Amino acid sequence: PFHPSPPPTPQLDKEDTACSLLDVGTGTGVLAALLLRRYGTKRFSRVVLTDSNPHALACARDNLERMELMELLKNDADDDNVVQLQQTHGEEMFPHSGQYDQKFDWIVCN
Repeated sequence: PFHPSPPPTPQLDKEDTACSLLDVGTGTGVLAALLLRRYGTKRFSRVVLTDSNPHALACARDNLERMELMELLKNDADDDNVVQLQQTHGEEMFPHSGQYDQKFDWIVCN
């Protein structure tokens, strides 16, 4: 019989691993913020938090500030910082932009 094996999972505890993270429907931003606090920028080269609700993104921004992670936040497209807040529209869960046509190593959703 066929026994599918799970896809390889990036190991967050490996010293040489730089992963990308997408937090879909971030809400308060707590999942991405906790992962950033635990593993930092040595593990995450790119973190994108998306939500269709601008109030949720404002809440996520406030929580990043409370957790002293604001220095990681991207302020514009040319910024080298790791974290980006992105508003989606309507019922779409993922942003439609060329920069998001890439794969993410980790996708979290709550």
